[in-house]
Amino acid sequence: MKGSPADGTTSRPYTTTGVEGGASSDAEAVAPELASQVDAAMASLVSRGVAVVCEATGRIAGGLLLLCAAAHYRIVEPGAEFAWTCDGSAVGRQLRAALPPADAAALAAKGRVDAASALALGLASEVAASAAERGAQFAHWLVVQPQTGMRHMLQLTLRGNWITRTGEAQL
Repeated sequence: MKGSPADGTTSRPYTTTGVEGGASSDAEAVAPELASQVDAAMASLVSRGVAVVCEATGRIAGGLLLLCAAAHYRIVEPGAEFAWTCDGSAVGRQLRAALPPADAAALAAKGRVDAASALALGLASEVAASAAERGAQFAHWLVVQPQTGMRHMLQLTLRGNWITRTGEAQL
């Protein structure tokens, strides 16, 4: 996590998570313990005002998809592919929380989507030739944003689990 920038202005912390999927996913089902750990980690980060940025490459499925879907902002490379095969799983619950209902249903019907389709469905926030480089740029941008700007930006990217009952992001 990063703190205040060198110029001393107030900033919000962030963390970037890089997920690199392989050509196949041997374990697409996610253990309940892993899902609980991801939920607890995200709740802890959000309660501290930490924005989670995910940089994704390769085939993203199972636990990687769970982690990616839980992030506030997802940057994917053009060759990335998202695969979801376990509708009743923790991944399914997270995707339904992260995506609008029609988009979650479209992803469930297709089972797998490329980067462009993920962007159209809202699973990807943006597609970049180098997710790691773009993630670093975006993280730098996050550091210099005032708290109010961060709150409004994250409200646009948060759904479901990370929004309070009053409709405001926990920052």
